[in-house]
Amino acid sequence: MIAEFNKIEEDKIRNGESGIAVGMAEFNSDEHNKLLRVLEIADHRMYERKRHLKNLDA
Repeated sequence: MIAEFNKIEEDKIRNGESGIAVGMAEFNSDEHNKLLRVLEIADHRMYERKRHLKNLDA
């Protein structure tokens, strides 16, 4: 589902339209001891995606 969303947003950027960047992370108690860590990961992924989309527009 997220791959489809990303493709739509990339197509928008390539066509000169505005797009949005999202980041997702799934909580896994074996890997994450705090919810804050999951939010940090999602935030990081969103900014990575934002950089990717900006490069498409360059």
